[in-house]
Amino acid sequence: MQPVKIKNINKSYMKKPFVVKGRVKFINVEPNRNSSGSHLNAIIFDNISEIEVVAFKNCENIAKLLPKDSVVTIGNGTLREVNKDYKKTKHKYQIILESNDPKVQIVNNDEVNISDFPLRKYTSGADLKTLTTGMIIDVIGVCTQIDNEKTVNGQQQIIRRGNILVDSIPIEVKFYGDKVDGLYNVGSTLFLNSVKYINYNGFIYLSVGNSSSVQFNTQQLLNSMDTKQLQQLETVKKFCQDSTIKLPDQKLSNSSITQSNNNSTIELPEQRLSTSSVTQSYRISDLVDESTDERPSTSGSTPSNKRKTHDFQVEEVTSKIKKKTELDKTFSDERFVNLVMNFMERVDNNNKHAVQLRILEFISNLLKEDL
Repeated sequence: MQPVKIKNINKSYMKKPFVVKGRVKFINVEPNRNSSGSHLNAIIFDNISEIEVVAFKNCENIAKLLPKDSVVTIGNGTLREVNKDYKKTKHKYQIILESNDPKVQIVNNDEVNISDFPLRKYTSGADLKTLTTGMIIDVIGVCTQIDNEKTVNGQQQIIRRGNILVDSIPIEVKFYGDKVDGLYNVGSTLFLNSVKYINYNGFIYLSVGNSSSVQFNTQQLLNSMDTKQLQQLETVKKFCQDSTIKLPDQKLSNSSITQSNNNSTIELPEQRLSTSSVTQSYRISDLVDESTDERPSTSGSTPSNKRKTHDFQVEEVTSKIKKKTELDKTFSDERFVNLVMNFMERVDNNNKHAVQLRILEFISNLLKEDL
């Protein structure tokens, strides 16, 4: 029987047999909340669409037939409409596997056309706005902020928070479980796979837990991406360069993986602006202490009204920053850039890198507050 394209699976297949083929993007077996036993959730996809696969019995054995990243065919599934409150994909239907004879076969890699079944399908920043809570996605993001401290939530889970840019869209990330202690650095590119999109009463974030995976920008990973995915990464890269983050060049060797802040520098545009062209609406004083005996901290701490960080002290004066909807027409992007550039010219070279990181952290916090 010829496999049906995932996007073409519709109500008519609820009453007739079908075969579907896809690459396993996500698989998880977990205990039932309100009863004994467990259930299996998986997602398979092709180059166009994806669909959830579910089992309620014999889950551990069925999971062995669905190794992650493999291409499989499923020939004995029952089609069912998805409960909209528990959707993990955009597909209207899900496939229920029969425990007695699931008829799942793994396709030999030599027989897989990579253009039909890519290794990954990354969600764009624009598509993030179209998702519903609970969906499982893969994203490429640039780390713009990461907490050094860990917190514990109401369920006694250890959490570490951060922020990334997906294309030009900022979004918060919460790391759980074995993902809490990852070496995440500001400016590094993160490939977050099988993460859960959460929208809780308008508070949006990505949940990265034990069933997720995190990869850094290695040459091997770049080589596995198709043209569209590389273009998406270049979009992120360009935006971050325009926003003062300089990412490592795509032509990286495996030894050039971003693992420290020394490899993820932040630079402002080379253009120099005269101080006379800047109209300041607020003032920052006593920024730099002349002492340079210690290296400035570049941790992901949150700016405060007065903070001393190793060899420099920052005294921040409350500014009259207005909400986006209240900005004066005269306050243009160019004027804002002029303001920042003038400010940076007053910072000595020994402290420039650390101060640039602080600016990025400050902007990230403004975005979180929806200013």
